[in-house]
Amino acid sequence: MAAAVDVMLADRAIRLRGPDLAAVAGAVLAVLAAHGRALLGGDPAAMLKARIAVVIEAGLAEAARQLGVLLDRREVALVLAALFRRWALGRVPTLDLDDPRFARLFEEAAAEALARTA
Repeated sequence: MAAAVDVMLADRAIRLRGPDLAAVAGAVLAVLAAHGRALLGGDPAAMLKARIAVVIEAGLAEAARQLGVLLDRREVALVLAALFRRWALGRVPTLDLDDPRFARLFEEAAAEALARTA
């Protein structure tokens, strides 16, 4: 969870703070509680921390690109949490921002997350 919080605090585009920061951190913690052993596999914990950071960084970067298009600032935490859950379940084959599949996966995560709040 520390990796996710560190990345979110360092981000200068979205700047998640307060309840939004807590929402994403809570989602990361819930995923780790449910799937931590599978995510860790035989790797050292530092490897999982690095992978979590990459997921959050990619999600924040795509969220910054989608602000005002697909979502607004209030929705970023929900979408980031949904993206992280999808990643933990093996449903995010790429985190490459230049890969159209990532943009499509982000849009799907956004649609899923925002449908739950409607």
